[in-house]
Amino acid sequence: MHLGKISSHLFVARAGIGFQAHEYADRKPEQPVEPGQRVTVRRMTVILVLLIVLAESGSSIASSPAAFVHTASPENTVSFGTYLDNPLLDDPNVVPIVTQNWNPGGVGGTYNDHPIAVGFDSGASEQWVIVNLDAASMPLGASFNVHVFSNGPYSFVHEATASNTRSRYTTLSHPLLDDRRDAMALVNQYYNYPGTINHHPYLLVYGNDAVVPSAWNIFNSDFVDMPSGGPGPFFLVAVMASSPSAFTHEANPTNTFLNWTTIDSPLLNGHPEAIVLVTAAESDVATAVFNAHEVGVWYTGTHWAIFNQDGAPMPHGASFNVFVASASVFADGFESGNVSAWSSSTP
Repeated sequence: MHLGKISSHLFVARAGIGFQAHEYADRKPEQPVEPGQRVTVRRMTVILVLLIVLAESGSSIASSPAAFVHTASPENTVSFGTYLDNPLLDDPNVVPIVTQNWNPGGVGGTYNDHPIAVGFDSGASEQWVIVNLDAASMPLGASFNVHVFSNGPYSFVHEATASNTRSRYTTLSHPLLDDRRDAMALVNQYYNYPGTINHHPYLLVYGNDAVVPSAWNIFNSDFVDMPSGGPGPFFLVAVMASSPSAFTHEANPTNTFLNWTTIDSPLLNGHPEAIVLVTAAESDVATAVFNAHEVGVWYTGTHWAIFNQDGAPMPHGASFNVFVASASVFADGFESGNVSAWSSSTP
């Protein structure tokens, strides 16, 4: 493993991953949770039939050319990782951001209650891969929404070091984030074995200088200390402008039930084919709600929702940055890096 400088904006750790065993416990995911009760196999079968009908009868939205859904299969999965095979990822210098998707297109349902990361295997495969950071076997059928951000000034890699890490958090520094409490960003961990790995749920949170610096910080939601000085851990960060396609969602008593919170967006409602990415994010550490659980997204039959993978109740006040990867998002040149042209009036 070595850290190679790719550009002035992006550093990527490149190594033959090899899927060596780690000494992490393999936790068994909870069974599916549906509104009001656990879902039996018979009831789930009926619901899946209804979802298929809804998916086929509803109008569709075009996916972004930079986004796709990946599903773990026997052909692409080895141990705790699943390899991505897509022309968008032929370049090791791009920045893929992923979110677990329980039922792509409103069909199926596979839990993967484990912290995830993406990495680039520069060994024989020369491919990007999604891994379970705790080394738990990747379940076949586990699906992920993937958006590939271009290498440029709006995407970068942050390394938690001794100088920028204290206790449970590591502080980000970037021109598009510094002194900008209103900034939007998505975050994924980068897998850099045998470097330092942070296998904990995390929150992107803005500090207040009282305890946490007045900047954007990646904070371990379970209050375990953030490791540093590895090399790593590394985090992939993509910065974007707020718009109808990139917005904040907060769980409240009206939109939250059991372990999930429903997103209300005209770009998502009635669109099981939509590709949604989320990052837990809070704009004020003083009032932040720390949801110390791995999350994913799922389609309820009418709306997309964010859910806790382990079935734990979704706390009211938990906040998330939501990005809808639809073709209209890129009409103004965002994907080329021209964020200044992306306004709230242009979806």
